[in-house]
Amino acid sequence: IKVILNHATEHGYNTNLEYKKKAFKTVKEEVKAKVEEYVGFMKQSDAEGMLGFWADTDDFVFAGDGQIIVGYEKFAAKQRDGMKSTKSVSSVELSNINVYVLAADAASFTFQFEWRKTKTNGDKVHSRGTWTYVFKKFGDVWKVVHSTGTHENI
Repeated sequence: IKVILNHATEHGYNTNLEYKKKAFKTVKEEVKAKVEEYVGFMKQSDAEGMLGFWADTDDFVFAGDGQIIVGYEKFAAKQRDGMKSTKSVSSVELSNINVYVLAADAASFTFQFEWRKTKTNGDKVHSRGTWTYVFKKFGDVWKVVHSTGTHENI
C-alpha cells in the first residue's frame, strides 16, 4: 500500500484516501476475476487449469473438512487424484461474496458455494458450504496461498 500511496500524485489523485480507494477497488476486481477463471476451469474439469489457481510454494496451506495439507506438491497430488474420479462438473454457484483487501498484493475472498458433479462411476455429488481464499500477488498474477473451508454433501 505504501508504494501505491507514494505514487498517488503521479496518477492525478489529490488525496491518498482517494487513491487508496481506487487501488483497493482494483484489487477486489482482479481477485474476483481470478476466482471466476477458476470456476471456469472447474466447470471444464480442467485439473491443470485449476492447479494454476494455487501458489506453487512450500508454505502453501489448504485446510478443509478437518484436514490440513501443507505444501503445494502434496496438495496438487491430492487434487489430481480427485479429478481422476470426476467425469463432469455440471454447476458451480458462488454467493455472499466478501473480498477484504489486506494490501496492494494481498486479499481474502470469502463466499458460500453450491456445486454438482458426476463421478466416473456415475455417482452424483451435490455439495454446499463456505470457503475462504487468501490471495497474494506474485508479479502480475494472483495466487491462493492459503485456503480453508468446509462443505457438506446434500
